[in-house]
Amino acid sequence: MPVTYTIDPKLRRVVTTLTGVLTVQDLLTHYATVRADPLFDENLDELCDLSSVGSIEISSRAMSTLPHSVPFSARSRHALIASRPAIVGLARMFQQWSADETKTRVFTDRSAAEAWLLEPES
Repeated sequence: MPVTYTIDPKLRRVVTTLTGVLTVQDLLTHYATVRADPLFDENLDELCDLSSVGSIEISSRAMSTLPHSVPFSARSRHALIASRPAIVGLARMFQQWSADETKTRVFTDRSAAEAWLLEPES
């Protein structure tokens, strides 16, 4: 699965786009790549676009470990964008297993996800 990302220091955000077949190894490799990027700061937020993911090859057991592998700090917020029901379900599982569910939200609309990340934290 191709994974691309950009780091926007002005918005203090990592924008990740995933396409094709989603696997655990692809995500772990992506996390390691982001962590090693000199522009990366663990307190950045993440906008993760899953809307072009075609299929998922991740067990629920493996999914339960992924939130603990992300390179972001507990202060970071994660806006996950998904449109297909199976991908929305996967994103909700990720949210459920995150250390703080309030820091992760699932959206079907990119502009709503971006707006949430711009909101001040309550």
